[in-house]
Amino acid sequence: MNARKIVPMDPMLNIADEAQKWLFDSALPVWFDSGIDFDNWGFSERLDESGHPIDEPRRINVQARQTYVFALAGKMGWARRNWRAAVVHGLEAIENYRRADGLYAFKLNTDSSYFVEAPEVYGQAFVLFAWAHAGVALDCQATLEAKALALLMRLRDTLGHLRGGFCEDDVGTLPLRSNPHMHLFEAAQAWMAISEAPEWKNLAREIADLALTRFIDPNSGYLRELFDADWNAIPDAEGMLAEPGHQFEWAWLLERYSRLVGDSACLKASKILYTLGLSGIDPARGVPFMECSVGVGPRAGSTRLWPTTEWLKSALCFGDDDQVLSAYAGLKLFLDTPRLGLWADKMTTSGTLVTEPAPASTFYHIICAIAELVDATKVAR
Repeated sequence: MNARKIVPMDPMLNIADEAQKWLFDSALPVWFDSGIDFDNWGFSERLDESGHPIDEPRRINVQARQTYVFALAGKMGWARRNWRAAVVHGLEAIENYRRADGLYAFKLNTDSSYFVEAPEVYGQAFVLFAWAHAGVALDCQATLEAKALALLMRLRDTLGHLRGGFCEDDVGTLPLRSNPHMHLFEAAQAWMAISEAPEWKNLAREIADLALTRFIDPNSGYLRELFDADWNAIPDAEGMLAEPGHQFEWAWLLERYSRLVGDSACLKASKILYTLGLSGIDPARGVPFMECSVGVGPRAGSTRLWPTTEWLKSALCFGDDDQVLSAYAGLKLFLDTPRLGLWADKMTTSGTLVTEPAPASTFYHIICAIAELVDATKVAR
């Protein structure tokens, strides 16, 4: 829980109540009723503008993220549907992706045949993350932790990098990315919160060290995205890519980690990342740019919903009330859709929302931000 001081009748209470009402009364019912394929398996990737599921191949990260969504919904007190059934369904769906070697394939067709068999580290991170939250939600932590530790061991054996962290996949794809490690960091912290197993502390420490020594540019303080095979930052234009949303997301994770273990270096880095994220807010649209260049500034172009949720989460740690309210106002822009409970995922340079199916993958970002906002107001209730 955040330490922010909130008083009765504070505008923060109002936005927390509004966000939870939208989540409980609109979003969760829509995605439970239309986004879960109880007749077949798993969760749909997208819902169209009317709230109908689209028949298309399904990624492992979506199955894991939606499992987390309903586990967190139960923790938050949502009771309008059988959230436990959704979590169980998600755990069963994840097992469809399990390969003979113990890793999890990236994407399946709706008949459960392989669409992309390769086991990306990004997907493994979300399996570990979902199991931590589902274990608490369903009171089966011991069973799922045994599976998680086995997967982590397999992940180290097959994709472990000699200089720390992990390769992208089992075929040597380059460039290496910081992004999958961010989600492994999140998964490790989820397990650290409920388990004393040293493997989780070791994983979190390893990724924190990579962030401080490799991912964060020593001159600018930006968290960079792309690296060569030896974890050296790529010097070309693409290698100079940084994302305001990831500055915020890493700031939030590093701050949480610093509180868990008392790491002052991580806390210092997280504050710098938050400030750099703020420099990537587009004043015209009131939301973060999607991309920026290290040492140059924002790149013009369309943006997406999820960077704004990460702004909101990190603002609850580092920002003042005005920054929190501004981040929430930015989030609401994307939630203003004709079918209540869906969202627009993209916004053009001019601020127009792109009309297209709503991706389930974004729900993970939204519910986490709302949960953080609600938690921050509990002391005032």
